[in-house]
Amino acid sequence: MVRDSATVHAAIARNPERGLRTFTQANSCGAVLAFMMAVIGLSFPEMVILRKVLRPRLIATFAVVVGVGILIVGYLFNLLAIHSMVVTTIP
Repeated sequence: MVRDSATVHAAIARNPERGLRTFTQANSCGAVLAFMMAVIGLSFPEMVILRKVLRPRLIATFAVVVGVGILIVGYLFNLLAIHSMVVTTIP
């Protein structure tokens, strides 16, 4: 089942345990973690706020560095197979 990001984020925000359990059943833990970090770290409102204090080129550099960092963390979690540890601890 495909859901848009706002629906998934709202479900996780309302009931973190249930939303995270539902989301991790269909996706790997690295993908879930990367998604939740990207929703906050690369959001449009954050870029608008940064626009007031940074030049556009620096904002682009920030977005690339944060995006690459999020991708690395997601792949690292998948490689370390942390998914099984996280899912089994959620009741």
